[in-house]
Amino acid sequence: MNPFRQLIAVTSLNFTNIPRRWITSLIMITGVAAVVTVLITVMAMNQGFARTMRDTIPPDRAVIVRSGTKSEINGAITFEQADIIRSMTNADIAPESFVSINLLRRDNRDAYVSLRGVTPSSFKVRPEINIINGRNLQFGKHEMVVGSGALNQFKGLEVGGSIRIRNTDWRIVGVFDADESLFESEIWIDVQMLNEVFNRGGTYSSIALQMGRPGDFALLESALDNEIRVAATLHSARQFYGAQSALTTQLINGVGAVICIIMLIGAVFSVLNSTYAAVADRRAEIGTLRALGFNRIAVITSVGAEATLLALTGGLIAAAAALLFLDGLQVATIGTNTQVAFRFIVTTDSVLWGITLAFGLGSFGAIAPAINAARMPIVAALR
Repeated sequence: MNPFRQLIAVTSLNFTNIPRRWITSLIMITGVAAVVTVLITVMAMNQGFARTMRDTIPPDRAVIVRSGTKSEINGAITFEQADIIRSMTNADIAPESFVSINLLRRDNRDAYVSLRGVTPSSFKVRPEINIINGRNLQFGKHEMVVGSGALNQFKGLEVGGSIRIRNTDWRIVGVFDADESLFESEIWIDVQMLNEVFNRGGTYSSIALQMGRPGDFALLESALDNEIRVAATLHSARQFYGAQSALTTQLINGVGAVICIIMLIGAVFSVLNSTYAAVADRRAEIGTLRALGFNRIAVITSVGAEATLLALTGGLIAAAAALLFLDGLQVATIGTNTQVAFRFIVTTDSVLWGITLAFGLGSFGAIAPAINAARMPIVAALR
């Protein structure tokens, strides 16, 4: 029999006998599926958080905050400065105030949610804001609209209800979505009412802008640099909010990497143990094949093919489970100043990386057991 037919025959025999070794096979599949699941989960979490904090924001959107300020909550732009900025540009601008309040999550834990004071221009600057339930707030009244992400994460934010802030009851009149951006995790009220309730005096936290022409950003940036009455800096909104998410992104990647490495080591040992057990179970079979003239290459290939097939099975199961149960799942950040709701996004790239990892685990883990099987003395194998 030529070498190619030997390889096909031995490999087919291996695959046929896999059900007889179902326990060791299941251990390998489970181990590989676990590590692939962790990899895809981390990538899906990172992708979803990046989309919410950065990718959903148009490139021509900008934000102005006080010079040296890295977040809106610490911002302070006076009403007079806001008027000066308004005179500098033809872009749509929306002065806003930003605070955080403590509410009860649906899992009965306290957490902070973003409360943004807005103007009618805020809806013009952000045309993606869409009221999906109820109506928009009426300015000058104690009314609020709630982002769909905040509604899903916190108790008591349903339309028709009310929440008490600084001894004042605020009626919830609507729910909005915002193209799955970070604004869906916020509650919006009239900026003047917010400033009064929180004693902010004559200041805003930031100014949101929608640039009309490509050159508007550079012109306004230059004008701000030359205006000594305004100590404020113009930022790309995408970069500004993306920078605020950098720490959380690093945390996701760091914790995910540690877990992946630990589980990867476990998966390698799982593949090694399962493949060695399969070789031990096939000891007499391998000896018989070698006695019949089958070469070592056929034996090595058959052992490697079996391990790779089982590992790929685990990888495909993990990928299918991620697409079915993980993709689109909404979660929220914890341990931050304010919660941000976002959805897991399982991409084609993450699935391919997971399957590639499974293939690598099966192939690498089978090398030593396969070589050991091929070097096994025929007489010893037949005992």
